[in-house]
Amino acid sequence: MSLVTFPDWLACVSEWLRDQPELDALIDGRCYTELPRDKTFPLMVVNQINDPSITEDVHWAVNALFQVDVWGGPKAATWTIAETARALLSQRFAQAAHDLNNGSIVVSSVRVGGIRRTTDTVTSQATETTAEVSRARPRASFDFAAILKPGRPAGS
Repeated sequence: MSLVTFPDWLACVSEWLRDQPELDALIDGRCYTELPRDKTFPLMVVNQINDPSITEDVHWAVNALFQVDVWGGPKAATWTIAETARALLSQRFAQAAHDLNNGSIVVSSVRVGGIRRTTDTVTSQATETTAEVSRARPRASFDFAAILKPGRPAGS
């Protein structure tokens, strides 16, 4: 019996999001797994919160939870980026197999959460410049859960 190991789910999700032309048009490939040192805004950061197994004994699929944060730019633009990512995940990522550089994965289902927007406070407006306020924290965030399992690479 061969050992089943999982691909790096976070690397796969961020790669898949970067490959979507609708998002590329909005953020020019700036989808990361952590904030880069040299930032160009707007940008998107994807984090994996957990990936518990969906079965008790067999290690073959997970119910992974991710958080997506959109940084920089006006609120309308960050909402558009977040909503585009949500739509892509629920309509194109779900119920499909994806052969990626970071691994082959099968996505059974995706459940996206609502978009949370950052609201500036009177204190932040009084102490931060406009550029600092829009870049100091994510302007739009959402979570999504996905049932994931390893796929078979094309040609295997």
